[in-house]
Amino acid sequence: MTPEQSNALRAVAKQCNQEITSAIKANPKVNRDDISRPIIQAHYKRIKPAYRLVDLLWCLGVINGVLKEKS
Repeated sequence: MTPEQSNALRAVAKQCNQEITSAIKANPKVNRDDISRPIIQAHYKRIKPAYRLVDLLWCLGVINGVLKEKS
């Protein structure tokens, strides 16, 4: 993956993460999976031809500090 492709994926993942965070804050009692799944799917449709869903999920994990970035 080139640096440009990586930056594009991160930009979409950051937007997705921000949208998920604000939706969870707005509805804290709703199941997080019910909130996040449609948002992730909507952002994935924007990058679908170039990236896999797992790439977006991995990037979200790195942004949130759950996963470590590849060296």
